[in-house]
Amino acid sequence: MVWLRIGTPAALTPVAATPDAAGPVDAPPSASPVATVPSDSPLPSSSASASPSTSPSASASPSPSPSSKPTPSTTPTAKPSKPPTPRPSQSPKPKPKPTPTASKPSGPSGVFIGTKETNPYGAVQVTMTVKNGVITQITATYPTDGDSGTINKRAVPVLRKEALAAQSANIDSVSNATYTSTGYKASLQSALDKAGM
Repeated sequence: MVWLRIGTPAALTPVAATPDAAGPVDAPPSASPVATVPSDSPLPSSSASASPSTSPSASASPSPSPSSKPTPSTTPTAKPSKPPTPRPSQSPKPKPKPTPTASKPSGPSGVFIGTKETNPYGAVQVTMTVKNGVITQITATYPTDGDSGTINKRAVPVLRKEALAAQSANIDSVSNATYTSTGYKASLQSALDKAGM
């Protein structure tokens, strides 16, 4: 049986197919049963009848790729540092004191005898002791008798003191003892010459 649309879509009238002489009439290939919708019923909206899309929405999160997996942290944990081993304190070694070296002699040393100087009242001769170029002792021989002896006992100690202070024969003469002073200085100078001073 084939349903045909006649008149208003409110009712469908069945029509029986009439066979002709050639044979039964087949429904056209494109004909298919059509369902009619009453005019007073609302038509379904296109949005309601639309089937949900099966394609993945743009907001769907893609499945994580193997490369997007977070790499586990490889930060090494700090090892506890060992406390430093205390070293035994070393007391500073005392520095050896420098041994004082004997200074080399800067001048001659020895006993040097001057020439005998003669005057009208006798002779005067000086003996000189030198250590490292320094006159340390002076002795003299001179007349001790008479008036000359009296003068010499006063004049010779003065000449000796001045010679030790001057470290030379360049000294003043003693008053009233000219012969003794001249002989004393000349003998002392000869002794200095022998010492190389």
